[in-house]
Amino acid sequence: MERTYVIIICILINSCIYSQNQSEWAPIGAKWTYDYPFSYGNALSYITIESVSDTIIQGISCKVLKQTCVVDASLNRDFYTYGYQDSVWLFDGSIFRLLYDFRAETGNTWEIYGPNFYGVGSICDTLTNAKVDSTGIEEINGNNYNYLFVSFQEFEWQFSLCNSFGNKISAKFGSYGYMFPLQICMIDAPYPCELRCYEDPEFGHYQITTYDSCTYEHGVGVKEIDQSSSIKVFPNPISDYMSIDMVENFTTAQLEIYSFDGRILKNIQLEAGHTVLNLSDFKSGCYFLKFNVDHKFSQSRIIKL
Repeated sequence: MERTYVIIICILINSCIYSQNQSEWAPIGAKWTYDYPFSYGNALSYITIESVSDTIIQGISCKVLKQTCVVDASLNRDFYTYGYQDSVWLFDGSIFRLLYDFRAETGNTWEIYGPNFYGVGSICDTLTNAKVDSTGIEEINGNNYNYLFVSFQEFEWQFSLCNSFGNKISAKFGSYGYMFPLQICMIDAPYPCELRCYEDPEFGHYQITTYDSCTYEHGVGVKEIDQSSSIKVFPNPISDYMSIDMVENFTTAQLEIYSFDGRILKNIQLEAGHTVLNLSDFKSGCYFLKFNVDHKFSQSRIIKL
């Protein structure tokens, strides 16, 4: 009899721990707010994703997640996801594909799906492999949740360009970066950054950002350069040398080059006409260019082979 009680107690304890680490994925009213730097270092806004309703796709009950970008309506769209046995699945338009797998252990890999952020017409891939680097349990709002740190097996895949948390995924709300992994494949396009805040009616509010508000903005409405007619950057991708042609007249022109994680690497005063920069000491990867020409701004991306 005593042994039976011990077994029952162990089962109850394990059930309690298990339930603390489980939670409904994307309950109605759940809302995520993400950084959206759209003029690198000068303009910052935000993107929200909100669970607005249930729907049935291919016989599966799933959540409708509505994405809204306050400065670029072309990014407004719906996603369809569901949670099942410690995993989250995302509809790709034809089938559901695995997004998060919280059953995975250190060293495990899975094929991960990330939607084409810029939709029809872009060349971004949507499938890659994620590898679990480490796992753990963290306390958020008084409850314990599993988390994973993952790495991607292909170049240019990230959950977040900012990378403050690395590719960390919480079993409660998903990635600490953007909700979905993205291939950074469109050179001149801005991408969402890291999670600012998460909330849902039962869980409450969880603010990660150091901003005073989840909806903080700066530099919105700054004057931007028409780079297609004013600045020519070539080739792209580059090997060792990058050329810049300043097509129009100006008083002052400055170029800053940033690393993938936001560190400034070069600050150059540009002259009129043609400039050649030696970037042979840069590692292979993606870099940001920020131009300031007579207090008008523009951003670009280059790939170093």
